[in-house]
Amino acid sequence: MNRYDDMLHLPHHESAMHPKMSRHNRAAQFMPFAALAGFTETIRERGRITSEKMELSQEQKDQIASVLTALREKEKTHPYIFVTYFEADKTKDGGAYLDVEGTLHRIDDVTREVILKGGKKIAIDDIFSVHEDDEETNMFIY
Repeated sequence: MNRYDDMLHLPHHESAMHPKMSRHNRAAQFMPFAALAGFTETIRERGRITSEKMELSQEQKDQIASVLTALREKEKTHPYIFVTYFEADKTKDGGAYLDVEGTLHRIDDVTREVILKGGKKIAIDDIFSVHEDDEETNMFIY
């Protein structure tokens, strides 16, 4: 007979003073400890690259203005357009250049926005390039 054989078949001890811990709380004891809460997210955010907004020449601004004028005249036919624009980052300096394509809904001169069908609004001052897909000649108009 072994030294602890008399305890082998005893019922498991239940404390009268301390209630039984739930499985969730027991598991939480063994979770990894994050000494610096939010540190990983901060490092990831700092490592995210943003671009500076490029300053357009007067010639480029005039070119965009002339394309927008031509699009205003075709607004009722709702042409399909391609726009590259700068979108400022919400949390840090800089932003990113994005490409979007869609059907032109209208150009709002009051708010200075190009509005696509579906509700996408692009500030005219943030446009880097804009062109229309001309289906008849299958060429781009810049």
